[in-house]
Amino acid sequence: MIGDQTQSSKPTSSSLVVGIDEAGYGPTLGPLCVAATAFRAPERTLGDDWWSLLAEGLSRKPTKEGHLLVDDSKRILTRPGGRQALARTVHSFLGLANSDQPRGGLRELLASLAPEAIDSLDAEHWYRSEHVEGHATGSPLIDDADVARLSTTLAPREVAYVDARARVLFPPDFNRSLERLPTKADLNLELVESLLAWALELPHEGVGMMVTVDRLGGRRYYRELLERVAGEVFPTTLEEGPSRSHYRFMHEGRAVDVVFRVKADGASLPVALASMIAKYLRERAMESFNEFWREQSPALKPTAGYPQDARRFLAEIEPTLAKLGIPLEALRRQR
Repeated sequence: MIGDQTQSSKPTSSSLVVGIDEAGYGPTLGPLCVAATAFRAPERTLGDDWWSLLAEGLSRKPTKEGHLLVDDSKRILTRPGGRQALARTVHSFLGLANSDQPRGGLRELLASLAPEAIDSLDAEHWYRSEHVEGHATGSPLIDDADVARLSTTLAPREVAYVDARARVLFPPDFNRSLERLPTKADLNLELVESLLAWALELPHEGVGMMVTVDRLGGRRYYRELLERVAGEVFPTTLEEGPSRSHYRFMHEGRAVDVVFRVKADGASLPVALASMIAKYLRERAMESFNEFWREQSPALKPTAGYPQDARRFLAEIEPTLAKLGIPLEALRRQR
């Protein structure tokens, strides 16, 4: 029963529970971000609704008690105060995993979550230090009270937040990757593969692993991807249906279940949190990007980078690009 704290003489059998989701797959401008979150939880909770399990401190919707919001990032951002809610939740989880978690700008966040992207960030002059080191407008520091409340929400249910990781590709890296890959979807799969590899290296103490990935478009078959991740082990296909694909393989003596699910960010709390981290990283990157270009043209309306508005934005900055000697391909994705 959810919330039953009865002690047992038997040790709790636990699993690593991982969620993976992306933000920024469709835009023309700005980075593609894919994130993974990892929790450790009793096996008995794997089939539970974690929003009910953790309702003491987490919620899909704003509450008068001030619960942390965890939901599909797109739904959070449509609500009043959505950006602040997104930042508050992400910083709270990061602070729970590491009390020394950097509390500053984009560069610090990337150093913690996506260190492979630091060199690319440093190569982009519109992400220079004065834009990336400061705090985003309206984005709070880690609130110790929120972190404490999160801890007291998770601990009685024997749920532990372990860590998060992200892959962030700015347009030049995005374009270079597409030169060796047939489609943008293959690039997304490659980033998911790297995060699956990261999850498999987490300390496991003999526990199993359940990974849920928000389904990549209309793709149904992921066997080839899992074969690369599993190495010499043979993955078993348990299901390949219209809304869910499920695979299992053994890794270092533990069973690893990987599920690709349609709208997983609405069904799995770890996936929803991954969507929030990915979206937050992208939002912070676009904030810095827009700040730079507004300095060049103060009347310029900011962009979220999606195709139609990106065309407007690129047309408006074209004279500035020429003046600064910046090639268009330095900021526009090929696909």
